[in-house]
Amino acid sequence: MTVWNTIHEFSFQYFEPFEDAPELKPFASLVTIWRSKFDGERFPRWSDFDFTDFRGWHSRLAIYDINYDPFDYVVRLSGEGYNRAMGQNMKGVTREDLLSVAVEREYSDMFFEKTCSEMLIAYTRGVNVIDRRHMNVEFLELPLSDTGRRATQTIEAFVATRA
Repeated sequence: MTVWNTIHEFSFQYFEPFEDAPELKPFASLVTIWRSKFDGERFPRWSDFDFTDFRGWHSRLAIYDINYDPFDYVVRLSGEGYNRAMGQNMKGVTREDLLSVAVEREYSDMFFEKTCSEMLIAYTRGVNVIDRRHMNVEFLELPLSDTGRRATQTIEAFVATRA
């Protein structure tokens, strides 16, 4: 585990694909599913998954499509719980839209470009503000790759935590 940065009340950390850490425990079943889709050293692709793989996680997931040169992403799918946590329907939301409400725009952008480019598990923890309500959340982002070189999609999940 590497703590990449802490900004305000938000922590940015990343992990190697098969690294275990206490931060990953709330996401253990999802990480296990993701790891089960590795084929040798080949990272999972979105097409390796079936809807039923995500039993218990559907509501708390979002799938992002990732592009490079320049780095960009858009939400392809988002569950109802994920939408509630973010305060809006996230399907079709772009990187620019997400960064406009980011805790620290520049750091968020650099962090996710690094984790997608290097195929790392991204973990963030902090306070998500929704209509002046505060919710402590943890987000985990798992890279998927059609090319094997860098993420072409990611699976993002969240859990609400206590303060």
